[in-house]
Amino acid sequence: MSVVFLHQFPPRFQYTNSSSILRVLSLSFNGLNDSSILQWVSNMTNISSTTLEYLDLSYNNFPGLIPSAFGNLGSLVHLDLSSNELQGPIPAGLGQLHLLSHLDLSSNALEGLVPGSIFELELLEYLSLASNNFQGIQFSNFPGSLCRLQTLNLGRNNVLNDFSSIMHTFSGCVNNSLVSLNISNNRFWGSIPNSIGAFSSLQELYLNDNQLNGTISPNLGQLSMLEDLDVSSNSLTGTLSVHHLSNLSRLLDLDLHDNPELMINISANWVPPFQLTMITLRSCNVGPYFPKWLTNQASLYKIDISNTGISDTIPTSLWNLFSSNLNYLNVSNNDIHGVLPNLSLNSGSANTIDLSSNRIEGAIPSFLGNATTLFLNDNKFYSSMAFFCPKFEVYVNFLDLSNNLLSGELPDCWQGFKYLSALRLDNNNFSGNLPPSMGALNRLSYLSMRNNSFNGELQISVHNWTELLVLDLEFNSFTGHVPVGIGSSLSSVLVLVLGNNRLSGTLPLSLCGLSNLQILDLSYNQISGTIPECICHLRAMTDLYAYTTEISYPGSLYGPDVYATSETIKWKRKEQSFSHTLGLVKYVAISNNQLQGHIPGGISCLKGVASLDFARNNLTGSIPLEIGELTSLEFLDLSRNHLSGQIPSSLAKLTFLGTLDVSYNNLSGKIPTGTQLQGLDPSAFMGNRGLCGPPLAKCIGDTTFVNVPKQGNSINREGENNGSDILPGLYISIVLGFIMGFWGVCGTLVIKRSWRHSYFRFVEDMYDRLYVMVLATIPRYTLQHSHFSDFLTALYIQYVSSFEYLRKKYSGMETCSCLLFLFAYLTPLSSTYTTTGVSLGACAHSNIQIQCVGEEGEALLNFKQGFQVVIVDCSHLWANQECFHWYVTAPVVSLAFTLVGQPINKATVLWKLSCANLSANVLEGLVPRSSFKLKLLKHFDLSYNKIEGIKFSNILGSLYRLQRLDLSNNHINKC
Repeated sequence: MSVVFLHQFPPRFQYTNSSSILRVLSLSFNGLNDSSILQWVSNMTNISSTTLEYLDLSYNNFPGLIPSAFGNLGSLVHLDLSSNELQGPIPAGLGQLHLLSHLDLSSNALEGLVPGSIFELELLEYLSLASNNFQGIQFSNFPGSLCRLQTLNLGRNNVLNDFSSIMHTFSGCVNNSLVSLNISNNRFWGSIPNSIGAFSSLQELYLNDNQLNGTISPNLGQLSMLEDLDVSSNSLTGTLSVHHLSNLSRLLDLDLHDNPELMINISANWVPPFQLTMITLRSCNVGPYFPKWLTNQASLYKIDISNTGISDTIPTSLWNLFSSNLNYLNVSNNDIHGVLPNLSLNSGSANTIDLSSNRIEGAIPSFLGNATTLFLNDNKFYSSMAFFCPKFEVYVNFLDLSNNLLSGELPDCWQGFKYLSALRLDNNNFSGNLPPSMGALNRLSYLSMRNNSFNGELQISVHNWTELLVLDLEFNSFTGHVPVGIGSSLSSVLVLVLGNNRLSGTLPLSLCGLSNLQILDLSYNQISGTIPECICHLRAMTDLYAYTTEISYPGSLYGPDVYATSETIKWKRKEQSFSHTLGLVKYVAISNNQLQGHIPGGISCLKGVASLDFARNNLTGSIPLEIGELTSLEFLDLSRNHLSGQIPSSLAKLTFLGTLDVSYNNLSGKIPTGTQLQGLDPSAFMGNRGLCGPPLAKCIGDTTFVNVPKQGNSINREGENNGSDILPGLYISIVLGFIMGFWGVCGTLVIKRSWRHSYFRFVEDMYDRLYVMVLATIPRYTLQHSHFSDFLTALYIQYVSSFEYLRKKYSGMETCSCLLFLFAYLTPLSSTYTTTGVSLGACAHSNIQIQCVGEEGEALLNFKQGFQVVIVDCSHLWANQECFHWYVTAPVVSLAFTLVGQPINKATVLWKLSCANLSANVLEGLVPRSSFKLKLLKHFDLSYNKIEGIKFSNILGSLYRLQRLDLSNNHINKC
């Protein structure tokens, strides 16, 4: 079959014997990315204007404008153009589709004002304009006769308007019909007015992420059908009381978070008429008392009352909710105090418990170990023995106990934490050695124990921490050597911080095996020896563009999707905390040790490193000349060593270098001239007696030259002055030439739309011509494994006596939509396909059962013999000498395949088919030409395959009875 690209077709097709009853056309989820297809579909007026009712072109990345000709498709009931790249305004012609009940234009780049004619479609039930860039909507055109509208989604646009005035325009029967209203993520401002109570059928109300800055009307309580209410992320004021909620008996989800001026004034003992599943009050004024009425909500699976000003204890009855449905609890950033009860309840369903940033004290109860994500940091817990050594299995995956009052040695019970992947114990007062059982944490990817009092040799079982990404043991008292096998056992580590301990010995060569390492801090130890020459093997530091954008871990199902690692590191001599940007930092710090020898020349490979700190060691030799190749360098500290020689001139070329310190060495010579170095403080070079030049004192022999004219050089001097006068003109000429040459062409394309379209159309046509030329030269045998093709005949039906027999016997009865299923599993063998299994079944549409008689058996035998290739033994499918029980009420008019590979090309023998269903298979390539000769075909379903191309002119030109065509969820790019 020759391949014809759709944009090569004329804008309007001329058909002969074309279908005049096409009702359903679905091309969704194909990624067609060709706006001419839109133009082609919209111009099928001889077909579509009279019969086309359902049109789905969603998820195709169509660019450009919505063709105004869509307004001519007067029979449309369902139009879906969502999830494309459509731009510009909505054509007013869409307002002429008076039969339309479903219109979805969401997730495009449409802009401007929404025409009022859209709101004059009286049969409209569903309207979604979400995720576009509309600046305004002509709400004043809302007629009172828009009585069927149930769903209105205007979310994620750029609409700036007064919400109160808009609600007043919703009048008449719209109030009674509207079920879902979504105007989230816009710029609506004002109050929630009294008119909100008129929407008696409203079940979903999403007003979140706007600029609402008024009060909430008590009439909200009149929405007795309301199930979901979201007014979060606004600036609402006033009070939300029982009067707002007392009649909302069907309320399930309540989200008020991030309204810091909104006061929640509800009695702690109030008994609500509803049973919530989710409530989010984060950053509202709830306190000072804990909202105990929540403990009566047995269906809750999410509670977020963080940062709400609560200064109270947690009622014991709240923990009982974990025995039912509660999955997410966040009470962080309050002033909650007291001691947690030591309960023996089953909280195995808990996903996240966040009690951080409060004043909770006492022992950590063991039942919290059933949560998968547990934040207990920034409290006053002082005992952890019962938690670390529970009597049951622990499910904790993420555990944060940092910034508490925990002390003593860690219990040796870590074998029970087999799911643990992230552990934070920093800023406590733990002491002693690391327990041996911590080596069993083979899923650990993050470990921070900084700022404790751990001591002893660093004899950790690093061999089991193969998934570790971050290891931070800074500010402890560990002794001994850096583990020799650290390079091979921690091959995945990104951040290794062992600074401010008492480590000694030399740097192991295996350190160079940490190919993913981005942060290395061994400063403030007693490490001796030399810097390994293999430092160039730290691959992640040698790559300018290789970054781990975020070091994070899976989060809660109802909280954050991920928890980003927050790590405090020494960055440019200051303690700084990094979270989402930690993966962008690359530095090496080995300062304040006893390292000797020279700085290896291989350091020039570390082109991605932004900070190098080798200060306060005993390094000798010169600064490598190649150090100027570290183009990402922002910080370089080589101070207080014994370096000698000159400062390499290449340092002056490091444009990002903001901090340089080479003080107190034995450097000499002139400081290289460059903007970066001369702008530094002189203290960066002090303590080097041989250094001179700015910003230090000028070198001996430096003189200031004054241009004194000489008699013999008067002509030359004049010539030099003339040359300097030419330079400004030269620069002006270059700029003018660029403007005239570049913008004279490109500017015209930007301003003149028709020229721009012609130019890009020419480029696309040339690409298509080259593509077709290349495709045409591909040998046919290379297509047999990847495309539908006309020459594929390895499997086909040769005889149709069975169909003829049934057609004659039941010709007087109505056709059935689904009678016979053929399941064929094709396996590639060399350059052909062979059948490995065939089974026959039937789709019953009647209680009539025709027992196996001679004629049916003969017909089935003929059908079986119709396969040209060898069939494996299917005797288990047949009975009574090749007989088969067959439910049938009419001639065989429907055929469905479950195939892998390519379809039957000789499909024309099935001329009686009215329904062909080949959906949900692994079909690929182009649809064969013979498929278009099934003249009686009404329903053609090829959805959910890997089809790459189809010739629409053949389908709509030959299948004149076609009513439903579904090509959705394919890879069609050739038409």
